[in-house]
Amino acid sequence: MATAKPELDPFRAMAAFWSRHGGLLAGKQPEDVVMVVPHSHMFSARDFATMATKRSVRVMHYDCLTAMRAAGEYALEREFVPAS
Repeated sequence: MATAKPELDPFRAMAAFWSRHGGLLAGKQPEDVVMVVPHSHMFSARDFATMATKRSVRVMHYDCLTAMRAAGEYALEREFVPAS
């Protein structure tokens, strides 16, 4: 039997937390604002997308006091099904 490394302790604590309190998130309404994360630009030689994404999050949270969710540009069709 292998002995678990100490690095596993925080993971176990988080797993126990979500096991106890995960039900509180049931029925949560999604945020009205969505930030599209430009993954294709994050991996280019000139990575301006990471700083722009960080700035967008800070402005929306601190200045606009608006909660938002994020979605990757490649997951938009999967995350947001257009209304018929």
